Amino acid sequence: MMWLFIVFGCANQAPGPALVELSPDAPTTVDDLQATMVEEAFDPDGDPLTYRYTWYQGGELVSDFSEATIPSSETAKGETWMVEVTADDGKDEGFTVFGGTVTIQNTPPL
Repeated sequence: MMWLFIVFGCANQAPGPALVELSPDAPTTVDDLQATMVEEAFDPDGDPLTYRYTWYQGGELVSDFSEATIPSSETAKGETWMVEVTADDGKDEGFTVFGGTVTIQNTPPL
């Protein structure tokens, strides 16, 4: 009698969502915008994670920025900014999460 054994490898599982917040809550023209991890994403396979930051200004994708920070020099009074963050384990992307929306306020005079 001949036995046939088939070994099934476990497929990679995508990372879970992170919890992200955009700060400061009421930025002025001198404040950098910062996407801050409140809770890191979790990878069920234990793979190391990287994050992709997608920024929108006035509802339009800003392709020049892919890091967690937008320098204040790139913002102006009245602009609305939004960030989305996606965790990636090198094999699969996880859920994209909304990090928040802020509107740039006027900086008070000195």
